[in-house]
Amino acid sequence: MMYQFHIMSSKVISRRISVSHILSVNIVLQRRVTIWDNLNAKDYDQCRLCLGPFSGRSSNLSSRLSGMLSNPNCEFELNFIPLHTLG
Repeated sequence: MMYQFHIMSSKVISRRISVSHILSVNIVLQRRVTIWDNLNAKDYDQCRLCLGPFSGRSSNLSSRLSGMLSNPNCEFELNFIPLHTLG
């Protein structure tokens, strides 16, 4: 049975995720991982609004990942810019 691993980088909320970090995790797990990204989530801080573009993620990450998920803001409309700049 193959297990799917989802990582959140070295922290629950990582300002940056580097290619070297992802490659090291891929080597340990012997497969490409899926990132569950909490950068734009606001469920941990109700006073924080994430309205800007996704940043701190190398554009070279996608070829080293199985996938990437985003934990969005609670309010649907606040997700437009972050989610449209994720890809």
